[in-house]
Amino acid sequence: MQPLVISWVHLLYVLLFILVLYVGQLLFFYRKLQLRQYCLELNKRVVQLEDEVHALEQRLQGLQLGLMASAEVQIREEEISDTPYARAIKLAKAGTEVDVLIRECGLSRGEADLIMALYRAGKY
Repeated sequence: MQPLVISWVHLLYVLLFILVLYVGQLLFFYRKLQLRQYCLELNKRVVQLEDEVHALEQRLQGLQLGLMASAEVQIREEEISDTPYARAIKLAKAGTEVDVLIRECGLSRGEADLIMALYRAGKY
C-alpha cells in the first residue's frame, strides 16, 4: 500500500472549500435573521392594523346607533305631522281653498278658516 501524499495545493483546495462552505453558512444564517426580523415587523404592523380596525368598528357601531336614534326621531316626527291638522297646514301653505281643507282633512268650517287665516300661502 502506498502512503497517502497530500500536497500543499490539495490542502489549499480543501481549505478553500471549507472557507466557501463557512461563508455560505454565514450568509444563510444572516438571511434567516433578516427574515425573522421582517416577520416581527410584519406582526407588529398586523397588530396595529387590528387595533385600528377594532377602533373603526366601535366608531361605526356608535354611528349606527346615532343614525338609528335619529331615524326613530324622524319617524316619530313624521307620525306626528301626519295628523289632519298638520296636513291641513301643509295644504294651506300650498294655497288650497278652504273647501279642500274641509273635504281632505275632515275639519269643521271654523277650523279650516282658522288654519287658512294663520297659514295662508304667502303669509307664513
